[in-house]
Amino acid sequence: MQYQEVASRLIIAANDVGLRTYATKEQVELQQLNRSFETCCVLDDWEPPFDIRAQLRFYWPCEQTAHSVYGTEGVCALYHDPDEECIHYEFGAQTMIELDIEYHLPDRAVTALKTFADMEYFAQRVQEAQREHVDHENLLSICFESVFYQERLRISSACARHHWLIEGNDLEDEEVLISILADICDEVYDFLLCLADLFAESEKKG
Repeated sequence: MQYQEVASRLIIAANDVGLRTYATKEQVELQQLNRSFETCCVLDDWEPPFDIRAQLRFYWPCEQTAHSVYGTEGVCALYHDPDEECIHYEFGAQTMIELDIEYHLPDRAVTALKTFADMEYFAQRVQEAQREHVDHENLLSICFESVFYQERLRISSACARHHWLIEGNDLEDEEVLISILADICDEVYDFLLCLADLFAESEKKG
């Protein structure tokens, strides 16, 4: 499976489950030709501005491009003469991606956090909400960013993130990959809806 095919199938999978993708970016490092892909997602019927959103991204190294186009021999050719014996050819190269998923949490809720206890409670509520909606152990880590402004340390943003490892046959077999991406995007849809409900309820309670 080549980079363009994986990126295309990710966008299709997101759209098929009812996600709207936007702010899609693709980058190529000019020196080493490593590539990266990212896109933001919200529910299709949401209106901007999007204070809750998911960002999906993956990194595609140049060795993986060589393997997807030329096979194991293409990877070996990056490092030594093709006729030279090596263990790479004997064992074969394995392709893989880490699909990073990051949920941006609403600024209005984040800026209300004043203490470490507030942050801990906030993080626990998001993690508990995820546990109630999934049947796996790939749990979210909650990350905060802060700025020092007007002699105070202020929480400026927060996100919840985890990643999915897709490798070997799961990445090479088109039908398997489509199924995996559909499951991941379906979970993204459900959890975005869960986060919207969670923070709407929090606002009502004040």
